[in-house]
Amino acid sequence: MNREYRILHTADWHLGKLLHDRSRQEEHRRFLEWLVTLIQEERIDALILAGDLFDSAHPSNATQRLYYDFVCTLSAEAPCVLVVIAGNHDSPAQLEAPGGILRSLNAHVVGFPPADPADALLYLPSREDPAVAVATVPFLRDRDLRTGRAGESAEEIRAALTAGIAKRYLQVAEEHLASRLDCPLIGMGHLTVTGSQTSSSEREIHIGGLGSVSSAVFPAAFSYVALGHLHRPQTAGGDSRVRYSGSPLPLSFSEAGDRKEVCVVAVTGGEVAVTTLAVPPFRSLLRLSCRADAVEATLAGVEEGGGGIQGAEGVVVPDGGGTIQGGGAPPLEPWIELTVGPGASAEEINERVRLAGEGRRWEVLKVQRERTPGSSLPEEQQDGEDQLGSMIDDPAAVFALLLEGRVDQEDQEARGALTRAFAQLLEQVQEENR
Repeated sequence: MNREYRILHTADWHLGKLLHDRSRQEEHRRFLEWLVTLIQEERIDALILAGDLFDSAHPSNATQRLYYDFVCTLSAEAPCVLVVIAGNHDSPAQLEAPGGILRSLNAHVVGFPPADPADALLYLPSREDPAVAVATVPFLRDRDLRTGRAGESAEEIRAALTAGIAKRYLQVAEEHLASRLDCPLIGMGHLTVTGSQTSSSEREIHIGGLGSVSSAVFPAAFSYVALGHLHRPQTAGGDSRVRYSGSPLPLSFSEAGDRKEVCVVAVTGGEVAVTTLAVPPFRSLLRLSCRADAVEATLAGVEEGGGGIQGAEGVVVPDGGGTIQGGGAPPLEPWIELTVGPGASAEEINERVRLAGEGRRWEVLKVQRERTPGSSLPEEQQDGEDQLGSMIDDPAAVFALLLEGRVDQEDQEARGALTRAFAQLLEQVQEENR
């Protein structure tokens, strides 16, 4: 096949995601509408989603409907193949359950890693006339990679996991080479590559709870590796072949100023070229900071009609009040994280924020106190504020918070051992509950 074959790489949609108990459903609906239009305009032949389609192993009916409506729309309006692998947030069984129906809609979903490496290969547009081979390797759990033995050290477990991942990709690459089908090999995966930049919206627990792997686990036979799991778009570990598309929405306030994007992988003959396209913001996430006596002035600077902030160069709030990260004027009302300096109680600040927001076209989702020098606890715990309540659905975050306050930060060995042990226990419980 000699014509250009165009693939769109995306990941980490996290449909069903909440931000401080607020639904992201409308943002996701607008993103999916935009995505269908983009696929049509860019003449995309295949859309590959590298894991974390859903934010939960048990998505709500409304969340599943959003996904299935998208699949149907894509099938009806664009001649585009959809390829989805499971991420660590997804339930492999739940994703694969409607597989037969989805295949009739030109969608291929891989939840569990195939026992036969050859079955992980998908030739597009067909095996008879392939433009590209796609290695559909989903998120790999501890049980997929090794057999546990009593008395293993953390380093032995880590080495076995890394070897297991490398073996998976090597086996798939060898199957492709043995097929003698003359087309580039594109890999898919959902994992962490060392040297990549993370954000606070990623869970600390990765494969087996034991951290990252080098980009060297992907053999040279791969022309491009489409990754998910990390939410900031970037190349991974200094390897230009290996790329995270990032999440299409900012999933936490730590991503408020990030550019969100998708990757277009153009395959012509044996050549692969990659470009990126920006995802438009559908809602601004704004991070404001101010002194305790400037709360009202800072919030008054948020423009009524969008996500901007008034003041010099659109950055500084009048009256010496504070600064902002993020911006733009997306269609949905802005959500705000406000960091306030010392000088007033939490109760007083919360009431002033409530009054300042009455009748406004923005909402403050989070108020936190500025971290004071020498404090070992997060801002939200200072002045009696309790962060644990907002973390109730994230055991890993609760554990990390408790570890922060109880174990010497210099004792990396103890912190690492405790984190790994907790990660393994949590993964076991989550697996039992799937």
